[in-house]
Amino acid sequence: MYDYTFRCMRRTHIIHLLAAALLAATLMPGCKKNEEDEVLPSLDGYIYTVVYPYLRQMPPEHDESVPGIRILGVTHPEGGEIGYYWKIYPTMEKYDTLDAGSNLISFDRMIEKLGGTLTEPGEYSLVSCAYAKGYYSTSQTLTFYIVDPAINGSLTATGLLIGIDGGDTVTDVRDSKENKYYTMPSGGIQWMRNNLAWTGAGIPLYDCEVMSYPFGRFYTWEEAQTACPEGWRLPSAAEWDAFGDVAGDLMCNARFFDEPMWEYWPQVKITNSKLTSVVPSGYAVKGDYNAFTGFKEYAAFWTADADPEDASMAQYRYINVNHPEIYKASADKATFCASVRCVK
Repeated sequence: MYDYTFRCMRRTHIIHLLAAALLAATLMPGCKKNEEDEVLPSLDGYIYTVVYPYLRQMPPEHDESVPGIRILGVTHPEGGEIGYYWKIYPTMEKYDTLDAGSNLISFDRMIEKLGGTLTEPGEYSLVSCAYAKGYYSTSQTLTFYIVDPAINGSLTATGLLIGIDGGDTVTDVRDSKENKYYTMPSGGIQWMRNNLAWTGAGIPLYDCEVMSYPFGRFYTWEEAQTACPEGWRLPSAAEWDAFGDVAGDLMCNARFFDEPMWEYWPQVKITNSKLTSVVPSGYAVKGDYNAFTGFKEYAAFWTADADPEDASMAQYRYINVNHPEIYKASADKATFCASVRCVK
């Protein structure tokens, strides 16, 4: 049975993983043909590996809600036992072999085999291979990231640290001291300049808790009504519109693992002149399986206003990577999830 603890692997990753599987055979000797090029039957199915794509530094701060990495999809045509190889690049020199019948690489095992080396934020590749005597092996390579959630950690060039007249910092006492918000005055009110990351409601990007900060969480409109800290509130549509309709005025040239967040488009002039430091974290739709869309393409923010023509809908504002305008739209209050900026 599929272990839904590992629901963070979304459809957005499947195409990447299928393509990456082709690379694995060149990386892992255990997945090659034998020296005599003997023609062997194949195992049934195709290997796929379930792991949170974004993790906190390990050890000791790995996400303890995730038991490990699950290898799925391959079965033995005759009901025999299947074993597994795995290796993490660039930190492991040798492959580790799991006992036959086991398909869970626990984090304890990973840490033991890695010798405490999986601590630096960055990109890593996990090669996993299923094998059985008398059969060709099958393999997959997938990429995951160790994230430093601090300001100017894995996400840089947000402009949040620049000095602003009348600006301040706020720590949300409902969460850890990690949730610090930078503020600025605009239109006679104070605005938070980074997305709300309160963990008492909402969902993080790709269901990965480490992404709650610095990208903020996605909230339904109903959740957003009470998500802001005491003394703060959700801005109205009119307050959002006071920024104007030029998307580039709100966007910043942020980089995630040193890769640009906003793709370059000539018609979009990114200036961050309004100092809102908007990054394209995307949006989500809440359900039995949360769906995430638009990372590095969209930024979407709830307003406090319901749709005047449909009581089940509420207004939000969004930016598309390749359009210079700020768009107005409405979405379902109970299932559509957008970012939140708080004002007071």
